[in-house]
Amino acid sequence: TLLGLVGPAAAWMTGRVAGASTRWIAGALARARGDARAARGTQGTRTARTHASMTRMDAHLGEGEGDTAQGRTRKEPRLSVAPMMEWTDVYYRTLARMLTKRTWLYTEMVVDKTLIFKKLEGYSLDRFLLFPDLQHPVVLQLGGNDAGEMKKAIQVASDYKYDEINLNCGCPSPRVSGKGCFGAALMKDPRRVGEMVSAME
Repeated sequence: TLLGLVGPAAAWMTGRVAGASTRWIAGALARARGDARAARGTQGTRTARTHASMTRMDAHLGEGEGDTAQGRTRKEPRLSVAPMMEWTDVYYRTLARMLTKRTWLYTEMVVDKTLIFKKLEGYSLDRFLLFPDLQHPVVLQLGGNDAGEMKKAIQVASDYKYDEINLNCGCPSPRVSGKGCFGAALMKDPRRVGEMVSAME
């Protein structure tokens, strides 16, 4: 009889934990959307709500050495979660941050042209770039093959305050490097890479 209760009890506990985690992540994203809109509406001035969120995050991470784009200090990265298409989305990164305080988290690769054209068409870029403030330190990885377009994409993404922006010139996937001079294919053209990196500075 006791053994017969173990399975249902374990399933019930798993459901409760999964449900709580899902609600927590959804709440964090909702707060991030509100903070991002408030920041844009006040031309970058933090609201009291954003400031309180930052204070909680700073205390949680235990800031150390090293400046970041956020104006806060943080230890230099010793461990990173690599960018992985269809894996390191905003939900995965929030879960990862629950497990580790200082590991640097990378986004999925975002194509520079996607940001440029969606912006021109009037679409919100939150779908591609928004993340809860608690995810810091977080790195945006961009994919592309043109210095001018890369510069425009970075300008578009700058409002989202990533700690770093990374250029994808190492992905060997046929879906990436197999489509022209992109990903690992950039290794064949170091001059182009140099031009793109210069445009990113």
